[in-house]
Amino acid sequence: ALRLMASSSNALMDAFGPAAEAAMTHSTSSVDMNDVFSLRKPKDVQSGISSGLSSIGKSIGLGLAGLIAAPVIGAREGGVSGFVKGVGLGLASAVTLPVVGVSVGAVQIVRGVANTPEAVQAAFDGKSWDKKTRSWYSHSLREDAVTLGETSDEEIFARAQKRAEARGTKAGMEGLFSDGAFDGGDGAGGAKRRVKETEYYDALEVGTDASAGEIKRSYYLLARKLHPDKNPGDPEANARFQKIGEAYQVLSDATLRKKYDAQGREALGDAHTFINPSAFFSMLFGSDAFEGYIGRLKLATLAQAGTDLTSDEIDLLQRRREARLAIKLAAMLDVYADLGSPPSGAEPRAMDDK
Repeated sequence: ALRLMASSSNALMDAFGPAAEAAMTHSTSSVDMNDVFSLRKPKDVQSGISSGLSSIGKSIGLGLAGLIAAPVIGAREGGVSGFVKGVGLGLASAVTLPVVGVSVGAVQIVRGVANTPEAVQAAFDGKSWDKKTRSWYSHSLREDAVTLGETSDEEIFARAQKRAEARGTKAGMEGLFSDGAFDGGDGAGGAKRRVKETEYYDALEVGTDASAGEIKRSYYLLARKLHPDKNPGDPEANARFQKIGEAYQVLSDATLRKKYDAQGREALGDAHTFINPSAFFSMLFGSDAFEGYIGRLKLATLAQAGTDLTSDEIDLLQRRREARLAIKLAAMLDVYADLGSPPSGAEPRAMDDK
């Protein structure tokens, strides 16, 4: 099986050159046996059965792939003799891999059955299953509070920003939408051209030749700056926020943009309905007004730091989000727990109470 994988890698590199060689070098350096056979501790019998069947299915698929690929690769590398050797290797893989897969699958099912009593007791005790460490743990708001004090979200984002700066770019969407990224390929960007009116382009502070990526980047930066949550009581900022939301909904749509370029706003017609700009932005990036109750949405986190966050940092940010919300909820309910019942005339706090 290992010889077959090596031969497949060589064939791929010969066919596609240095790019394939770099990709294969990266992938083989990060191969995990759990990618082929699931060896992780199963939570319970259901998890064990799922893990076992997955290993069996993968092993059968790999065995069949080896049976087909080995003769082809062998013939390419060694002619007739290579083909014969490939047939032998393919047959060996078709037999050996399923046997190994069935063995691993049976072990995982047995492990799942053995772990079920622990899972039942842990669930009864109110414990949660950590998929990363494959163990049960108890929630403790005091421990969560200590964890929150060990670092801050800003420090985590700062580390991501430093990694982005080391690459010569910016973290999050500012870097993602820069340098022509996401240019739509719709002919929108490129040479400057004439349009009937520039109102929407002016609102987003871009030229009529702006690419799709430039329009997205400008909208993101302006919307964060002008959002009503950050500019309470500022009618001018609110009006601009409404305008850029309308402009983005038109210019981000290739069909609507072509109509607008040719005929201006009148081409959209009175029947065209715009999504409320605040709701539109909130759907994409969340809202500061509700962050205290639902936390920062994952998309908003990625928008702020993007792929410069490591998987561990993303997990940490999520755990911090959950801990903050749990502590806040406990504090809000504490008064009712102490009194046994709500005070006369008492009502839950208003949603805008930050």
